[in-house]
Amino acid sequence: MSTEIPITDFNRRWFPDLTDENKKQFIINTHAFDRISISEDTYHSAIMTPNKADANVAGHLRAINLIVELAKNPQLLPLKHITTNEFDNTFSWFKRLHKNILYNLALKGKQLNNPQDYPSEQSLGVFRQNNKIFAQHKACDPNKITLLLTNTFNNYTKVYTRYHDTLAFPSGMESNDWRKLERAAQTVCLDICAIQPFDDASNRVARLTENLLRLNVGLK
Repeated sequence: MSTEIPITDFNRRWFPDLTDENKKQFIINTHAFDRISISEDTYHSAIMTPNKADANVAGHLRAINLIVELAKNPQLLPLKHITTNEFDNTFSWFKRLHKNILYNLALKGKQLNNPQDYPSEQSLGVFRQNNKIFAQHKACDPNKITLLLTNTFNNYTKVYTRYHDTLAFPSGMESNDWRKLERAAQTVCLDICAIQPFDDASNRVARLTENLLRLNVGLK
């Protein structure tokens, strides 16, 4: 959510908190990337009257609250390479993010009886089954999604494992160490965007995943 490198004078593992302003700016900006306009008024209305909240904002607030809770877990990530058969259990939160983001949109589509413009409840947290082309890029074969995601997260955990013990006493971390973790999290985001694991909202899941990984190691 920022490129701020934390100061290193603390002697226990640190998990940053997010302010309401952090959440607001993230929701507005992440939707702008996908050409979905969210105004500050729309955001504040969702906070004041949750039962009438914009579906995009409501879903993202739920997903952000989920990553804040997940990020506090020092055992969030495995300290070993995993196989494709282990992916869903090891990273069960990945599909949960997708469900949270699109849940309110799916409900709205059901209420409007409009399956063309809204995701179905059955598609939430489910990897796509069809080929996908966007801009000039053809996403990977659906049968390779789990394999590619497994490789992506294994590459990240390889970097993370190097610093796992030091993160327990962050005063031993150098600026370059934080930047390596930051770049590794950014690479996960880019990989997910390229893989496009879901029919919709893959890029939003990618950005939330990056920020979960950042918060988990102490980076905002």
